[in-house]
Amino acid sequence: SLDFDRFKTCPQICDYCYVGNMERIYPAYSAKIKRNTKWAIDDPDDFANTLNNEYTKARKSKSKITYKLDRLPVRIYGSGDFTPQHLKFMQNLDFKFYIISKSLTSPELLSYIPKLTSIPNLTKIILSLDNQNLGNWHYIKEYYKQDKFGISYTGTADDFKIVKSQGITTTIFFNIGRKQE
Repeated sequence: SLDFDRFKTCPQICDYCYVGNMERIYPAYSAKIKRNTKWAIDDPDDFANTLNNEYTKARKSKSKITYKLDRLPVRIYGSGDFTPQHLKFMQNLDFKFYIISKSLTSPELLSYIPKLTSIPNLTKIILSLDNQNLGNWHYIKEYYKQDKFGISYTGTADDFKIVKSQGITTTIFFNIGRKQE
């Protein structure tokens, strides 16, 4: 995945976010996501070119880790979230990628969805909901089961049952609890 600083890009800092642990355990990871955040905005063309070159090099590698790399799109925002400034570098990516985003569920950023879907290498946008932004369902429900879209809910199995009982439909459930659905 391609990751960014959550404190600079996320509209909300989730209490269940795993990235805080990653930052503590791997200081180099923390430094890298901070670098990515600055670089993507300061020089989006160079950022995209570097990513394209790294991807090409990885595809040519004989390593088992990169086997079948060309069949899988790259996840953007394993950490962090969409900001309008990221549109520029995404338009220059030569490889297939997808986005998981909470910020794109907000009314302020909905206008960026058509701009993103016009990018040929963007395979899917997964609009992400949790208990903090669940009210945004009304802004994104039209995308349910549309081509190039998914809607996810992140929470516990008990919360997911309540969400479903309210008529909120999703294509993905990310369970953050220990109890199975």
